[in-house]
Amino acid sequence: MRLSVGAVAAALIVLTGAFPTRADRGTDELPWTDNFGEALKRSVSAGKPVLVDVWAVWCVPCKQMDQTTYRDPAVKVESANFVLVKVNADIQVPIIERYEVEAFPTVLFLDGKGNEIARFAGYRHASDLAPRMKSVAEGYADYQQARDSRSNSELVADYLMAAGNPAGASDRYRQAVKELAPDPDKREACEMKLAASQSEAGQAKAAIAVYDRLSKTSAEPGRRADALVAMLKTQIAAGKHKDAEVTLDRLAKEFPDRVPGVRQLLEK
Repeated sequence: MRLSVGAVAAALIVLTGAFPTRADRGTDELPWTDNFGEALKRSVSAGKPVLVDVWAVWCVPCKQMDQTTYRDPAVKVESANFVLVKVNADIQVPIIERYEVEAFPTVLFLDGKGNEIARFAGYRHASDLAPRMKSVAEGYADYQQARDSRSNSELVADYLMAAGNPAGASDRYRQAVKELAPDPDKREACEMKLAASQSEAGQAKAAIAVYDRLSKTSAEPGRRADALVAMLKTQIAAGKHKDAEVTLDRLAKEFPDRVPGVRQLLEK
């Protein structure tokens, strides 16, 4: 039986006791911990989100992130707002399975309860990671207060969208739509956000269905127009050009003033 590279690496670690330390990986400049459970406890006590760097001994991009991304000044500044933990994919298998991590490196943003806020898979430059860290940290306090509420799902969804988790946001937006049912205007505004999150999450069919309905039933002309424009953009992004032509015709008939700004989309 042939063992995978990861399995061989794990076996060597077990046999030799050569568990790679943070210093070995060149990340001693940041206060990393290897204890996942302790990191969650510190997150609760400190009121900070958790940044999990999932790595493997044999992962070259993981080492590159240690030498570049995690040494960048902008990342160092933002790291003060997080509890930082390293998870060795070859050793801490239950964590890998819990979060269904399939690529290395993967960066997970978690709250103190272990709920996933967002994730990155693959090597990330500091110019990509630092702004996302900033978004996660800035809205975390409000997210914590709203997370377990039965009436603040929209706030949680907005936070997840800003953090780069449109799939998670769409789940919360769906809940928020139900919460806002008594107020048609707020409900429809939330439905627009829902469709936007679905579109960004690759759920074009679901997003188009929401936009189409709002474009026909909303009592607000401006929202009907916005829904048509958003539906047109989603159809184009999904490669549904024939459907987009039909939507453009509708837009031309119902809101001709909005056509000049979107016609060029079909010409690309």
